Amino acid sequence: MIRPLFQAFLFSLISFAAIQCSHSETLDSWIQKAGNEDSDKERLEILKSLRQSDDLPHNLVPDLDALIAAIDKYETNPRLDYFGPTVFKEQDYPFGVSEDSPFYPLTHLYRGRMRVWVILEYGGINKEYEVRRARYDLAREEFEKCLEHFPNSRIAKMYLGEPFPPEKEYTAPENAPPWAVAQRESLERLTDIIHWWIDNRLQENGEYGGGWGDDCEMWRWWVPALIAFEDPKMIDAQSFFTRSLMSQEHMKRGYTDHVFDVEHTAEDSADAITPMMHLEPDNPEWSKMALRLADLFENLWTGVNERGFLQFKSTYFSVDEVSDDPRKACDTVYHPRAV
Repeated sequence: MIRPLFQAFLFSLISFAAIQCSHSETLDSWIQKAGNEDSDKERLEILKSLRQSDDLPHNLVPDLDALIAAIDKYETNPRLDYFGPTVFKEQDYPFGVSEDSPFYPLTHLYRGRMRVWVILEYGGINKEYEVRRARYDLAREEFEKCLEHFPNSRIAKMYLGEPFPPEKEYTAPENAPPWAVAQRESLERLTDIIHWWIDNRLQENGEYGGGWGDDCEMWRWWVPALIAFEDPKMIDAQSFFTRSLMSQEHMKRGYTDHVFDVEHTAEDSADAITPMMHLEPDNPEWSKMALRLADLFENLWTGVNERGFLQFKSTYFSVDEVSDDPRKACDTVYHPRAV
């Protein structure tokens, strides 16, 4: 016969174990929902809801807080490449989540994406096969680990080579030739992508998140839709970007005031003014900017060579200075970009 006091103790012990098991199962369902979610924004909301839930054990609060902060930074940081230097050097990122935490598997997707980004962005990696291959292998491991825990993660599958179909479909007349259907669809999808960037990444100061020197290059991939079609949203966005960039302190005199190689110093002005000369060729605002470059070309950057022709004096110059280093005294295929 079980004594009443011992019976009460045994019942409370069993109840506590059942509650702990229930909490564990409920916590796992939260984590599974977050891990299999496609949207970073939705994943963040799921984790924030868990943070306010009674399903969260007190000892896991620090890990969840660190994870929420890391994902929020990934989603909202004005610099999309904020993690670049750290991941380039350490091949990892400090998420602040313990490796034995049930939340740790959620870091695999972000670590993998960060590693892929760094591979694509850093010339010292993507131009060296052995280094690039080793880095890709590390990134692949992260996506594979992600799928071990979250088998329905379409983003992890996508990085591993399993694309998922677009949500939007474009119908076409039955008698339309296949090449026309394909071309129309490619233009429409390019437009969708451009509009997404404008709606989701364009910031109040005109940047998109990659820094002026990289953001200015985006228009080159917009060309088929930006130049060939009169899309008001694209034109307004490009106009806003160009004015924002050309009004930056380093660009106020019409060309960068940083002395560096022409491949990079010419980008800010050339990639800002050129699209607007295509879109609004009669606008004196853009003509004035272009003529300023012609003035610098004629009166500062070039001189008359021994054959009687104008030639750039150096590969390094700015709005008010030309390098006198004889090792840089030549011109290149990049120089026409400056004008």
